Amino acid sequence: MLVSYYGLNSPSGFTTDPRALNESLKRQVGGYSSGHDVSSSNVAQYARGNGVDLWWVDTVWGMDNALLDAYLRTGFPVILGVSNVGHQHYVLATGKLVENGVAKYSINDPLVGQTTLDLYGGVYNSMVLMSNVDLDQRHLRVSGHSPIELMVTDPDGRRVGYDPRTRRWYSEIPGASYYVWSLGADDGSGDNTISKVLDVPSPVDGVYKLQIAGIADGRYTIDYTSTRFNGRSTTSSFASYITFGAVEVVDLTYTSTYYPLYLPFVVR
Repeated sequence: MLVSYYGLNSPSGFTTDPRALNESLKRQVGGYSSGHDVSSSNVAQYARGNGVDLWWVDTVWGMDNALLDAYLRTGFPVILGVSNVGHQHYVLATGKLVENGVAKYSINDPLVGQTTLDLYGGVYNSMVLMSNVDLDQRHLRVSGHSPIELMVTDPDGRRVGYDPRTRRWYSEIPGASYYVWSLGADDGSGDNTISKVLDVPSPVDGVYKLQIAGIADGRYTIDYTSTRFNGRSTTSSFASYITFGAVEVVDLTYTSTYYPLYLPFVVR
C-alpha cells in the first residue's frame, strides 16, 4: 500500500501488491533475514527500482503520537506495528479524523481494508518511517536468532545492546537501538518468529565489535546488513553453536563508500 501510494503520486504511476513485493524481496540480497523479518531499506530500494522516490528513514519502537502526527501532516503515511491476537501485524496510518468528538487515526489494514486504529485499541508498538525525500542512507543492522543476546561497540567505544552477564542495557550510540522483532501469522496459526535486532543509523567508518552471549545451549544465526550513503545494501549471515554463559566476539568493519562490510570471524 505504501509503495503504491507514492507511486500513484509520482510520474511513474507505479502500483504493486504484496505478492509482487514479496517476490522482489526474495530475489534481493537482504530482502528478508533468516528470521523472516523484512528489510525496510530493501522495500524502498524496490520502489526506487520501479521509478518511485522512496527512502527508509527510521524504525521507532513504542508509541510517539507527536512524531506520527508530524509525518501524517506532511503527507507521509506511516507503517504501524500492532498486536493481532498475540501476533505482530502491520497496518498503514493514513491520517487523523474525529468521530463523536474523539480524534482517531485512520488506517488501511490488509485484513479488513479502511478502518481506524480503534480496531487495535488505539495502540501501536512500532512505526516504520519512510519518505520520498533522499536522506543519508548509512545504516548497520545486525539480527540474531535463537538463544543469544547481542551488544555492539562502535569504533569510538560506545555500546548498544544487552549484556546478560551483568544484566545491563547499553544505549551509548546516538540513535541506535536494540529490540526484539516478532513476526507471526495474521490468522494466529504457528509460533511467532523472534529476532534480536541491533540498529545503528549513520554509523561511523571503522571496526565494530559484536558481542554474542549465549543464554542457553543451541544453534544461532546472525544476519548483518550494511547500507552505504547511496542506499546500496550488502547482507551476509553465518550460523554457529553456543552454550549457556559463553561469549563470542565478531569484528565487523563498516565502510560507507565502497566495501560495505566484511567479516573476519574472531572468537575470544
